[in-house]
Amino acid sequence: MSSSAHSAAGRTILPPALLLVAAAIVAQLALPAGASASDDKTRAAALFKQGRELERRGDLAGALERYRAAYEQYPSYKIDLNTGIVLQRLGRDPEAADAFERFLHKGRAVSPGHMVRQVANQLSRLRRKLGRLKVVTAAGGARITVDGRCCVDAGRPWPIYLWPGEHRVEVRAAGYAPRQEPVVAVAGQRRTLTVKLQPLAAGRAEAPAARAADAGSRTSRDTWAWTALGLSVACAAGAAAFYGVGGSRANTAYDDYSALSAADPASAFDDRWARVQAAERLYIGGHVLAGAAAAAAGVAVYLLLTRPPEERAARAGHDLRLGLSADHRAVGLSLTGGF
Repeated sequence: MSSSAHSAAGRTILPPALLLVAAAIVAQLALPAGASASDDKTRAAALFKQGRELERRGDLAGALERYRAAYEQYPSYKIDLNTGIVLQRLGRDPEAADAFERFLHKGRAVSPGHMVRQVANQLSRLRRKLGRLKVVTAAGGARITVDGRCCVDAGRPWPIYLWPGEHRVEVRAAGYAPRQEPVVAVAGQRRTLTVKLQPLAAGRAEAPAARAADAGSRTSRDTWAWTALGLSVACAAGAAAFYGVGGSRANTAYDDYSALSAADPASAFDDRWARVQAAERLYIGGHVLAGAAAAAAGVAVYLLLTRPPEERAARAGHDLRLGLSADHRAVGLSLTGGF
């Protein structure tokens, strides 16, 4: 039966010879590990054996999960063959071709000749129905994503396999702005896409964690500044109230005290003088609140005027400025600008 034929369920029927090759690999991976074998290889062998059993029962999704878990434990090219076979039976031909390529890249020189020929023949069949894409970029360590999936290294030696049709390719590299390009894949054809990434500016290339820390620092600084400014306004309002009430009561108390005569009893003098002292205490409270308002305003102005240089540059023309104003009537300090 032809390898390109499909069953009624839509699954690819693979050549029996290729399935026999995959079965032969079971004997190499699923045998009990020797005393010198690593724990990772032992776990990989157990997972691989579970995958083969699930594949035999027809649970291809479960088998694929076990094969990939085994590969994570011990990345052997032998596992790639079984992974590719299951992927092709699931109808995921681009991923299957990628697995076969990885098998040939790593195991061609050390695998039996008949095994290599069977995998190469199957890969040749897949190439006739899939498009191939090679992405070239000068940026080191670039990663490629196709349609939001299939993240691979740009420098790997074999191409990306794609279903025929339109795709969106994104290339990312540290220190460079990401770039997206549309690509049309054609069955049986290979295309090379050259992507030139633009380096990020020094200020934009900083680590996200550093940017987040700086933003948090600026937010905290501004929060304290506005809190101090609000406290200053509240203290100033309190001082004004104390001055107003204290001044009014002090004037009244002094007038009442001055109106006393020598004929008035001593208790009247004591009572009127106590009222004068109470009014003076309100005045003293106003002085305290006025001092607190001035101190809080000073802290707020300091925090707002001493932003980092880069933040001041970004806010040029909007920052606060402290200036001295004078005319024939008065001399004073003034703040101009925006927050």
